[in-house]
Amino acid sequence: MLALLAILGLFPAAPGCYGLAFDDQLVVIRPFAPIDRYRGHWGVDIAAASGSDVHPVGTGTVTFAGAVAGRLSVTVDPGGGLRPSYSYLAEVDVPVGARVARRSGIG
Repeated sequence: MLALLAILGLFPAAPGCYGLAFDDQLVVIRPFAPIDRYRGHWGVDIAAASGSDVHPVGTGTVTFAGAVAGRLSVTVDPGGGLRPSYSYLAEVDVPVGARVARRSGIG
């Protein structure tokens, strides 16, 4: 998500944080559209086929793996102040504290 913003020049890139989160063609279904500190859409929603493997866009440590409002999510901290989250997962394949490499499966 944030890697895409960095590639588009809309957000600074974290170290090692580049590429797509899965092996599908990029289809943005909801763009980055912040309004103020607590409103708006602070991410990019990218469509993927059901059952697609989701990979972190950079090497990092899993800081969250579980449900948010009934939806499964994983957050990976690659350092540099950005923490990409991967949401609406069918399953979570990593525990909190796990060190994950770019392109490894997280959900």
